[in-house]
Amino acid sequence: MLRLTPAILATLCGVSFASIGHAQGFPVTTGEHDGFTRVVIHAPPGTGWELEGDAREQVVRLTPDTAQLDISRVFTRIARTRLSEVQAEAGALRLDLACDCELRSWEERPGLIVIDIADPAPDANSPAVALSPSELPAVALPAPEITVPAPGFSASGIGETLARRHMSERITIPPEAAEMPATAAAALTAELGSSLAEALGQGLLEAAVPGDTTPPVQLLDAPHESADLPANMRVTNVTQRRDPDAAPEPQIADICRDADALAFLETPMTEPFGQVYGRLSRGLYGEFDQPDAEVRRGLIELYLASGFGAEARALIANHSDPVYGRELLIGLADVFERRNSNSRMRLAQLTGCEGPASVMAVLAGAASEDLHSAAPAIALIFTGFTPAMRAMIGVDLAKRLIEADAVDAARVVVGSTRRSEWVDPTVLDLIDARLDQARGFSDVAFARLTHAQSRDTPGVLARLLLALETGNRADAELLATAEALASTERGNAEGIEIMAVIVRSHAFSGAHAAGFAALDRIASWRPEHSETRARMGQLADVMWLSVAQKADDLSFMQLVLGRDDWRDTGALRLETRQALAARFVDQGLASTALTLVPEAQDHTSEMLRARAHIELGDPQAALEILTDRDSPEAALLRARALEALGENARAAETYEALSRVPEATSAAISASDWRRLERLTASDAAQDGRSPLEGISRAIAQPPGYMDQPLPAVAPPIGPQDAPPVQTAADQPEEAPEVFDFDRLGLITRSETLLGESARLRDSLSSLLHSASVSE
Repeated sequence: MLRLTPAILATLCGVSFASIGHAQGFPVTTGEHDGFTRVVIHAPPGTGWELEGDAREQVVRLTPDTAQLDISRVFTRIARTRLSEVQAEAGALRLDLACDCELRSWEERPGLIVIDIADPAPDANSPAVALSPSELPAVALPAPEITVPAPGFSASGIGETLARRHMSERITIPPEAAEMPATAAAALTAELGSSLAEALGQGLLEAAVPGDTTPPVQLLDAPHESADLPANMRVTNVTQRRDPDAAPEPQIADICRDADALAFLETPMTEPFGQVYGRLSRGLYGEFDQPDAEVRRGLIELYLASGFGAEARALIANHSDPVYGRELLIGLADVFERRNSNSRMRLAQLTGCEGPASVMAVLAGAASEDLHSAAPAIALIFTGFTPAMRAMIGVDLAKRLIEADAVDAARVVVGSTRRSEWVDPTVLDLIDARLDQARGFSDVAFARLTHAQSRDTPGVLARLLLALETGNRADAELLATAEALASTERGNAEGIEIMAVIVRSHAFSGAHAAGFAALDRIASWRPEHSETRARMGQLADVMWLSVAQKADDLSFMQLVLGRDDWRDTGALRLETRQALAARFVDQGLASTALTLVPEAQDHTSEMLRARAHIELGDPQAALEILTDRDSPEAALLRARALEALGENARAAETYEALSRVPEATSAAISASDWRRLERLTASDAAQDGRSPLEGISRAIAQPPGYMDQPLPAVAPPIGPQDAPPVQTAADQPEEAPEVFDFDRLGLITRSETLLGESARLRDSLSSLLHSASVSE
């Protein structure tokens, strides 16, 4: 939506008025200046003109005499102190002056007639009245104290106060020094002579040639170099020569050359914004309808100091006149408008400069590694900003410093922001929570925001993120508030970001149905946007990983049969696809699991494919995958594949090596490896504190049904009188062996029924999943 800023309104109004003026006649504009008022007639090139009249009535006559003039804007910018009235006639402009002013007129360029009405000059022709000495009034003057000035001082050069003080001082001449004795002078002369002789002998001094009046050539010392000499033309002596083996001096880029263009941000505003804006707006356009450069810069600085980036940028970009620090001013305007540009990147490089430019460089996106060392100075400069500016940028500046691990500097910024009367207290709660989080107290930060119950977008988003970080579940009210805020921002990236955090919160808490519903809402907002599609893929990956790890079997099958986005192997990460494939194998849907990890060569994917092939009845393919794999998981799968192939002896050996006693026992029985079975049984009995089973090999070697026959009963001891009559073997009838009922409780029958039903269900699900994939 287009905003009609004050500057744009002023520009539009100027264009409209100028257009109307040309339609009604030649526009006449005015401007107020120090000492004169200027009147400008905007006539077409080639228009003739003449100024005539007496002292207070002047007439500008134009040729042709049918020319019409528009005087509607004459008194919009000037007072009636020098020009009291203006009348427009056919081909003439009548000027009524309010003073005996001086007029100067000329043609600035063809058709642009300029008339200056200047204040009258002092009357220099009035005769001076000469007075005789006797007519002068008698004035008692103090007698001057005539003293000799102290040597080395000048009253006119040092000032009146200093001159009067020195004029009152007395000149004191020190007494003449006493004459030195001849013996002492001779001794001193001898000592100095010997020292000079040693210096001459060592070449430290050169003797003066008698009669040589040529002044010696002296080299300038380094501290007394001429300031006018360029850097590559220094006057040095032999002791100041640079070491040729030393490293060259680094050339520092003059990146801070125009950083002082932002120094106005430290200037406090002593007047209200409306008053300053009104004064500058009135003086922006003068009599030539061209913006005044100084006033224009003042408006730019006023806009930027108040946070109006778009208005300042329009005022800079819509005029071709150069502005000092133009790129930095545009970069600052783009910071306020959250706009990326080359000017903003230029501003982001000034973290090492002095003044407000370093503070604004942080907001422009300076690199975090450049902020840590400059953070203390930046925080100190920020404390000198106006309260309104501290409230505008304090929170964002503290965030950037926290991200750069400059927590102490961020605390200084927060404290200075808190002292501004313009700051929102809820914003301070948010930044205090960020400081707690930066110091490692995320639980305190979450409790702080929960207590504050902030319902604005930054506060709600921060609470959701802290809940995920601390492992706390977001309550239903917070999630509902977040969804309402996201709905209001559905057209931009902020709304998508809020919904993304909501989806992650549902995935964390295991509310998969609500999470997928939020995911579908995001897809309906901006389905054609590439950023939305990319974010949808990331969030779908988060949801399906949570489903694979947290959903129960029934919920897992419901979600898998109800959605198809889990089939998009390009959108899901390998970790998510592996988790889903493991669940499918556990459910007996091995063929579907193979479609999720078809060609991945990592260890986990290969183990999943081997499990799937064993479940599908293809143990040979599993063994081929497990070749050269020596992990415990691979060894266990290899044993199962061998067992499925009927190689029970090798399977029992592998099971025994893995200490899988039940599986090894079963495989040993199937392989008739009684020695291994006896060893496994003995070890198992020793662990339980029982004696090992003796004769297990002989017992297992009996015909089938041997162990099912009941053991002969042992009769209690009886006396001779109770002994039955002795019968021979031929007399005893042959009894049928008793059959032992292993399924007395019906467990085996019910288990077989459940297994059969599970097999039929797996076949049905496999056909459904397979048909859906084929139809796609």
